[in-house]
Amino acid sequence: MMKDFFRPLILALVVIPVLLFRQANLFATGLIVNPQQLILQQNWYPQLSASSSFSQQTGNLDLIAFDLGITAQYASTEHLALFIGELSYAEQSGKKYVNQTMEHFRYVNRVNRIFFWEVIGQHQYHEFRRIDLRALGGTGPRLNFFFGKTFDLAIGSSYLYEYNRNSKGEYSDSGNKRFLHRWSNYLHVDIKFSESMNLNSTFYWQPSFQEFEDYRLYYNINLSMKFNELLSFDINGGVIYDNRPPETVECRDTVLKTTITLKLAGKKPGS
Repeated sequence: MMKDFFRPLILALVVIPVLLFRQANLFATGLIVNPQQLILQQNWYPQLSASSSFSQQTGNLDLIAFDLGITAQYASTEHLALFIGELSYAEQSGKKYVNQTMEHFRYVNRVNRIFFWEVIGQHQYHEFRRIDLRALGGTGPRLNFFFGKTFDLAIGSSYLYEYNRNSKGEYSDSGNKRFLHRWSNYLHVDIKFSESMNLNSTFYWQPSFQEFEDYRLYYNINLSMKFNELLSFDINGGVIYDNRPPETVECRDTVLKTTITLKLAGKKPGS
């Protein structure tokens, strides 16, 4: 019976991103901040992680690229304060093709095992989506459902107050400012098929209260497979769809990343 429940859900999680990715342009990472996997954990714990990369090439290919990511959270039994920061910059032969920053803060209060309350704040700059400044803040409820050790589900709905300022340039909407009241809704699913295979997926729908035709869709899916102690495989995909983007900006951007990890380790002396 559980398998019959999973089949249509798994099909939707696979078919939806395929339809969204179809005929879409590959885009840089950093489109979507998705903290749901951290929040859904039944046992919160403090943690801090940071990653950075820098590369530079000269000669036949002039290239410079820099990435920085930080995740920090303070946690207790009833409270979770989470911060996620991302910065990406890259240029080739003096021409930028990535330039973006994002900071996301979220406070979550656990009222009981199922009911939670969230407070959200976010800042974003994205040169190639012509986002000179996007700042938002809001609050709303969240429901967590745990179905044994194999299936977890979270549903959230929040009010967001959003400020947008377009970048300047030779466009009719250059420097335009917008103040919006948005309704942010999300569904997060986590399926553990086995000890070595896990799938999690999040879907956001964010219409404007002033005009429901002005909406954004976010989708993120991640599949992790561990074949043995040496070999593992991850595939991560993301889509953002903005029905009212700035002038010259496409409505849809996607990212698809696959990672194969091979660990080689000799035996410890004496083993």
